[in-house]
Amino acid sequence: MMETIISRINERKHQLEAVLDEYNGRNDTLVDTKSIKLLQLEEHIKMVEKALNKIQILFEEDEIDIIEYRERKSKRTIELNNVKKELAELKDISEEEEVKKNESTINRLNVFLTDWKLLSEEDLNEGLMTFIEKIVWYYPKGKDVNPRLEIYWKE
Repeated sequence: MMETIISRINERKHQLEAVLDEYNGRNDTLVDTKSIKLLQLEEHIKMVEKALNKIQILFEEDEIDIIEYRERKSKRTIELNNVKKELAELKDISEEEEVKKNESTINRLNVFLTDWKLLSEEDLNEGLMTFIEKIVWYYPKGKDVNPRLEIYWKE
């Protein structure tokens, strides 16, 4: 099990190094990934606002009852707030900060990958928690599906 996690950590390190190489080797013709993400988030905000308007119209025309209206509106409002928060955070991050953050993460991963066998279980767990939010192990019972490990990384 630990070998699987270590291999995923190596994959993550290589992904971050590729992103760093993209930043370092960037020229004027490359598309800015941050601007693409900003556009996607702005489009998502428009879509959620449109959905909120439609929910309001459905309620006003008695197509949905008050309970369903409140549930749908609550869900969409939370989604809208989360997307707006993500957009604000993305606007605040400069390219240099992102490069520094990726370099720092790569350095932490390198240190962890070289020393993980020497760590006690407690230190190993603490080390993993510095860059992994959670690990989910999917093992469907009664099915001929291979188990799957999903890692949620801290940003």
